[in-house]
Amino acid sequence: MNQYFSINRFWMLFRKEFSERIPTMTKVAVIFSLILVAGWLLSILLSMTSSMFSMLVKGRFAYLLIVTLVMTIFSPLILYYSTNNRKKGIDYITLPASFNEKFVSMLLNTLIIFPLIVISSILATDLIISTIHPTLVNGSIIFSNEIWSIWNISNISNISDIPIDIHISVAGRISLQVITGYSLFLFCNALYRRNKTLKSIISILVFYSIIGLISSSITYLAFKGEFENGIIESSMNILSDSDSINKLKQLQLISDIFSYGVIPIAALTGAYIKMKRQQY
Repeated sequence: MNQYFSINRFWMLFRKEFSERIPTMTKVAVIFSLILVAGWLLSILLSMTSSMFSMLVKGRFAYLLIVTLVMTIFSPLILYYSTNNRKKGIDYITLPASFNEKFVSMLLNTLIIFPLIVISSILATDLIISTIHPTLVNGSIIFSNEIWSIWNISNISNISDIPIDIHISVAGRISLQVITGYSLFLFCNALYRRNKTLKSIISILVFYSIIGLISSSITYLAFKGEFENGIIESSMNILSDSDSINKLKQLQLISDIFSYGVIPIAALTGAYIKMKRQQY
């Protein structure tokens, strides 16, 4: 068992990889914090021409969310771009640790540590800005009840009028989407050696285009009879028919299982196998 995974050996590896990548993590976090500061300074200039202007909490939260999601998804390319390079990857493959330890360390650094550093940096910057200029910034993200209520699905207007069950919360769905995207980029990072970013984006876009076509075809075949009267009328008929609603529920459940279960598991497994069998 020790040859596959040793806690002491893993901890030494993790500290080494973290210390080597913390400058990159910090640099990225500082860049996005400075962008937030630039937005604040621009808001000050705009507020001089309009006394009603304010830097909305929702806007800053959207910025935090987008940055965190994008950086998490792209984190394998940002932090482990050279792991399968024919020259630079030699140093990585010869580290005195098992592959399992290297893989877990990679997951921790990319999926947990890096996003936490980015989030902490932006939140700290936002808190400082809101303390310095509370009237313009209108409160910090951390202490905003308005932001916390976004994740409460019961606050969505007319939610009771939607006949299809929402079995995944907003926060849960976003988290699953991020994990899926992360898994695909992790696999692409292991698959390609050169021009990884461009090849990864193109590959994933093509993959989801094919999935979209297949999904649309399945939906059309499932409701082929209903769509003969036109899209708008058919949609109203589908939402008013119990059998059609049950079909929609089943299709949605199958789609979620495939999108948030099959795809990320397959991508993570593929990345694991490809990296383990990597030839230099």
